[in-house]
Amino acid sequence: LAAPVIAGLVVAIPVGVALASAIPPRALLGLLGLFVMGFALYGLAQAWRAGRAPEGATDGATDGAADGANAFDAPGSPLGDTLSFAVGGAQASAAETFLISAPNLNSYRRFRAGSYAPIAATWGLDNRGAAVRVPSTCGPSARLENRIAGADANPYLVAAAVIAGALSGIARRQRPGPPSIDDCGEGPSFARNMEEALDVFARSEFVADWLGEEFRRVFSAIKAQEIDKIGARVSDVEHELYLRVV
Repeated sequence: LAAPVIAGLVVAIPVGVALASAIPPRALLGLLGLFVMGFALYGLAQAWRAGRAPEGATDGATDGAADGANAFDAPGSPLGDTLSFAVGGAQASAAETFLISAPNLNSYRRFRAGSYAPIAATWGLDNRGAAVRVPSTCGPSARLENRIAGADANPYLVAAAVIAGALSGIARRQRPGPPSIDDCGEGPSFARNMEEALDVFARSEFVADWLGEEFRRVFSAIKAQEIDKIGARVSDVEHELYLRVV
């Protein structure tokens, strides 16, 4: 095995053992899938910055979900039941797990109308402006893509949230709303800032049920501490705007 993979295993195995006692059994299945997906991530670099660069570009991270069989394939149907339920679950849970997809204060600068970064939990057929995109509905390539997370998001947590949302939708046979054909569409609006996202996440029964109540508590506490620490500092922008005015 390549050295980075071995190093990753050295870190991942003890962390996984420690988390196992705090995560519900059905969430462990998702974590097993994440372990396998981790090998696919070998060779990719993760950037901290997701907000707008001066030229207006944003960095997003797309997670796809598809079964090797493929369970999403439904010949003769525009959108098979299994894929439809998975999309419905992903759409329904997206707003509640938004803090995982946008984990830093800077993350929220990325979400602007017309930026191809979704501002609501919409879905669409091959629509790059939707939060949940379905690029193909039949054959081995039938799949859904979650287009919410930024490049600063933890890929393992994002994948866990995507898998949990899809599985919950399949378990409840939850259909998605009408598909969107542009940047607009029907779906719960995402939080406009980290404080709002934290409030939704910390109260989410979905997160507690599928990712674990202990994870919800710890992740919320970490993000609350980050917000307090950053909020206590006076930024350069405030100095520039108010130093000679106030």
